[in-house]
Amino acid sequence: MVIFTDPFMGIYDKCVRENTARKYYEEVAERLKEGEKSETWGYLFRSVRALSEVLAIKFELGVLTRRYYRAGEKAALASLAEKDYTLLLARLEKFYEAYEKFWMTEKKPHGFDVQDARLGGLIRRVKHCRDRLLAYVRGESESIPELEEEILNPFGLEKPEGIAYNYYNALYTVNPT
Repeated sequence: MVIFTDPFMGIYDKCVRENTARKYYEEVAERLKEGEKSETWGYLFRSVRALSEVLAIKFELGVLTRRYYRAGEKAALASLAEKDYTLLLARLEKFYEAYEKFWMTEKKPHGFDVQDARLGGLIRRVKHCRDRLLAYVRGESESIPELEEEILNPFGLEKPEGIAYNYYNALYTVNPT
């Protein structure tokens, strides 16, 4: 679910357990390296490893962005934008390439247009959010309205709790289509 959530809208950020994901997904990615050597199945391991590398950054990105913004920590926001958002963009491109290889090996090409739209849209949105953060820290904009909104837990839970939810339209935006 986390891969497609918007870093500014924070729809599921109240479900995120902080300070757990980055280390976990980095360790997963490291463990998957060995499998990439397989001539038969290496493409599968590359795809999952690339996804793990994305999630290592993306999982808590919205939470950190909102925290730094609301605390007025412009230096931390600048660092987050320049480092994490930029690294996330590179990792998303790497994941896209690995996932495309997986898809074209395991499935018919039909349907990959949906992945193009989803991942392409995600890449564009992450870039847009990064650019808006940088404009804000440079004083080119006075605020980022999305980050000023109070975030509620969509499931009514009092504390973060792992959930399994995989409905793209409800993951990506709080705005009805």
